[in-house]
Amino acid sequence: MLEFELERPVDALICMGNSLGYFEPAQTQLLLRRFASALRTGGTLIIDTGICAESLLPIVPERCFTFPGGSYEQEIDYDALQSAINTRARLTIEGETHELHYRHFVMTSGELVRLLHVAGFAVSALFGDTDDAPFGPGSPRLLLVAART
Repeated sequence: MLEFELERPVDALICMGNSLGYFEPAQTQLLLRRFASALRTGGTLIIDTGICAESLLPIVPERCFTFPGGSYEQEIDYDALQSAINTRARLTIEGETHELHYRHFVMTSGELVRLLHVAGFAVSALFGDTDDAPFGPGSPRLLLVAART
């Protein structure tokens, strides 16, 4: 994500999933600046993420999901010094099991708004779902809309 190149600025960018959480704070700021340089002035950035603190806390230390043909089990530890979630998971698909280890950095919606402002964006909306519910504690995800200034 930090390496993408565009021939010319575009009208809109969408960042989905928990992509932002994989980057340390300094890298997140760099990524947001890259987004700004990829957008024309007035262009729209939409961020859809479940990694904001308001959506995550309190953290459930163990979860299990099943789906047709498999399952996903995870154990989560929270590193308060780094504001990071360390996940150990087991993904089983059609009887084949994969061990997964990953880390997400957590930020509040306010931190993300401030980082976007520094990167050259004006945030116009924070939603908690696709029905335009306001974002806040307990929202399952953050849908953020911003414009390149």
